[in-house]
Amino acid sequence: MYTLAYPVTLPDDRAFHCDDRAVVPPIGTLRVSCREHKRDLPQIFNFTGFTDAESANAFADQLAQAFQCASLSIGHGFKLPDRAVTITEMSVFDGHTPSIFPTAIKAKPVTGVAYLTMSAHLATLSNQLGCAIESGAIDRLRNWPELATAVRLYSEAEFAGGATARFVVLLSALEVIVSGSGGKRGAVRRLVTDSIRKSGREDAKSVGKEIDRLYEARNALVHEAHPVSMLQLDALAAIVRDTLRYLVDGKPPV
Repeated sequence: MYTLAYPVTLPDDRAFHCDDRAVVPPIGTLRVSCREHKRDLPQIFNFTGFTDAESANAFADQLAQAFQCASLSIGHGFKLPDRAVTITEMSVFDGHTPSIFPTAIKAKPVTGVAYLTMSAHLATLSNQLGCAIESGAIDRLRNWPELATAVRLYSEAEFAGGATARFVVLLSALEVIVSGSGGKRGAVRRLVTDSIRKSGREDAKSVGKEIDRLYEARNALVHEAHPVSMLQLDALAAIVRDTLRYLVDGKPPV
């Protein structure tokens, strides 16, 4: 008999527990249990009763979408593991990685929290804060609410969640600037290419083509549920940053 240990990250104020007050219904022939939740670490859910590792691996392929469907009724989301399932016969396993092991060995997770901080000297931040205040950029944002909203969306995009959410937020940062209702693709392209060209760069035409491709990626996301890649996200972030930087400097395209 084999067990699948499946780590899932929960919102800070959520967790699951198991005790004798309620019987946990099985999933088919599988017994479901969970390890005690520890803050800042994934909670590990155990699915026990597989006849072999292959059937456990096949079940793991379904779990991500099963959790996503469950979120519609549970009332909160789940951040699912982005690592491939491993099969082990050791008595410990990585608590961040979905793992399959013989149930009899009662394998235990090894977990830890690691933080990597990119530290810059305070002089860097102070220079940029002073520049924003002294250059008149703050007044420009106050007098141009759409640009202020765009800059805020860009600044907060990193906290929006995964790549898909950040992609949508970043594209919205361009769309809030242009006027008019309905499709804004053409207006956004003109905004981007004008800003890039007038900033002195010679690649405005290629950047315009790139923003078109990114709109196609957004359409594929919205209409075909096709995920965006990290390369597409990075390309869009660079375009939004350069366009907004030009506008904040007080040089709006005419």
